[in-house]
Amino acid sequence: MAPTLSDTDETCSATLTEVEPSLKFREGFDGTKSDVAEKVDDVDLEKMANAVDSLECDVPPDGGLAAWLVIFGGLISGQMIDKGWVKLPMLIASIVLVTATFLIGECKQLWQLILCQGLAIGGGAGFIFPPSLSVVPQWFDKRRGRAYGLLGIGSAVGGTTLPIILRKLLDSVGPKWTSRILGFILLGVLTICNVLVRPRKTLDQHEGRKTHLASLFGNKPFMIFTAATATIFFGITTPLGFFDVYAQHIQIQTSKSFYILVAANGSSGIGRFTGGFWADYLGSMNVLILFSSIAAITAICWPYAQSFESLLVVATVYGFMYGAYTTLLPPATSYMVPQHQLGRAMGLSCTL
Repeated sequence: MAPTLSDTDETCSATLTEVEPSLKFREGFDGTKSDVAEKVDDVDLEKMANAVDSLECDVPPDGGLAAWLVIFGGLISGQMIDKGWVKLPMLIASIVLVTATFLIGECKQLWQLILCQGLAIGGGAGFIFPPSLSVVPQWFDKRRGRAYGLLGIGSAVGGTTLPIILRKLLDSVGPKWTSRILGFILLGVLTICNVLVRPRKTLDQHEGRKTHLASLFGNKPFMIFTAATATIFFGITTPLGFFDVYAQHIQIQTSKSFYILVAANGSSGIGRFTGGFWADYLGSMNVLILFSSIAAITAICWPYAQSFESLLVVATVYGFMYGAYTTLLPPATSYMVPQHQLGRAMGLSCTL
């Protein structure tokens, strides 16, 4: 059985308790640091290494499983949206997500973290995020790009503020209360989401029941577009994950490198609305091609940034283009498929 976090703490405490008397004895005997180091090297460091090894077994899982379930859940929730099921699945998913967030601070073993952080949060978000995107075209036509731009600003605001808030909370109140406070924040935001997100009453649900997911594979423009966006996503998300690592590589302090990602997320909010605004006048696909091309050029220039200031400029420009790119994907998709297939199209596009 894997050691628990409490067992690891007890092991470390016991090891330090054993080390401390030996250090005091050696220092009181002859006062030489070499003898103390020799004593520790011969006897006690082995115990401390074993304690560290047991601690590494309890490293929390990354967000890969949760992120995958967010997009894969859209394949299931998309079909439910096309059949008129929006409010009830979103309500249940919101309850699951908030509950799992509260329980993260109570997890003691790795499988518990995977269950809460990976399955529950990822699966719950998969029934919240795609419906929020799919109902927009039911209410907006001429100003659809701006509507998606405003919707995307929420992602940028969360990506900018939440890391700062959570970092401060971890230092002040610890991980347990940090997860609880985050749970209360999500509870408030998701309450608003459940009240405002609803399908339009004129949606023809009967037509949605007649169509199947397989019919989307015969839509060549949609499938070509989906394949192209899937290929682009292999590279366009990479800089956002490595800006912080690259900053440390060029000897930028950790306290400063953290704000490079904040700048990228902040500028993405401006890019999301700007891209949506111009999409209403120039077309979603045209603006999408322009902004993704500039993002590619910025990524090529990235290795030439060798200072905090230059890297900050690259991250800001790249975040702006990346925000516009991600915001323009849903409106571009909405013009390629009939409205009664939009939920499944969004889910399939995200999954691929």
